[in-house]
Amino acid sequence: TRSAGADYGFYGVATGNGPKLHIDLRMVGAAENKIIQSFETTHEKDKQLSKSVEKLSEEINTYLSSREIITDIQVSGNEIVDESYVLSRLNLQKGEEFDKEKIDSEIKRLYKSGYFDNVKVFLEDTNRGKKITFQVEEKPLIKEIVVKGNKNLADNKILDKMQTETGSVLNTETLGQDLKKIKKLYRKEGHYRAKVSYEQKDVAQGQAKLIIRIEEGKQLYIRNIEIKGAEKIPPGDLRDKLSLSERWIFSWMTGGGILKEKNLNRDVAVLKSYYAQKGF
Repeated sequence: TRSAGADYGFYGVATGNGPKLHIDLRMVGAAENKIIQSFETTHEKDKQLSKSVEKLSEEINTYLSSREIITDIQVSGNEIVDESYVLSRLNLQKGEEFDKEKIDSEIKRLYKSGYFDNVKVFLEDTNRGKKITFQVEEKPLIKEIVVKGNKNLADNKILDKMQTETGSVLNTETLGQDLKKIKKLYRKEGHYRAKVSYEQKDVAQGQAKLIIRIEEGKQLYIRNIEIKGAEKIPPGDLRDKLSLSERWIFSWMTGGGILKEKNLNRDVAVLKSYYAQKGF
């Protein structure tokens, strides 16, 4: 149907029952790609078939005239985000029935994309239905990214974890994921109480500086390591396999004694492997 440039298609069957012929039609929408309405009539064989067809046509026209169809969907106000991206985020399609509740859902969907500060919808009546225009106000372009508050991790190590980059539109959804990645990075280094936030400063029309603020917090140190449940292998042998160690007077020089998640996971794997080698 759509490849032929039509908005609707029909298929159906005609079944005979004595002197009568029952005609059953199904209307298929090109946009919905599903049955949207059924039409049927009974034709008496001793009468002209054109009269029955005309009756069906009237019913179809009456139904179509009562539907408000989306005739066009446009985007305005976008300067950086491509129109095709905005349209791809929508569930609405040209040719389907207009539904105000769906419009409200699409506005929420565009806000959730993270690219827009404001979204408005304008409706225009045409001779065939509704023309819909989504007017968007984009978030600013990122001119610069600055990291502040980091002492134990270098700027480049933090920025490498971020999908957000200079020259792109500030996307709060993506940025939120970036902050989680940074926090996870600090956790691996023993900073379990690290806090990561951001600040946006406008530097020009439509441009902003992004500041990543970090409160590293104190690293957690290991006061004591206990090995429980070891009966067949001496606990001392198991301790020798560990990369983690307890804090001591020179830990500030050696870097030992810090509870690092990556080392903890490594030690668990090493002990499992050691037990396997011993036949457990």
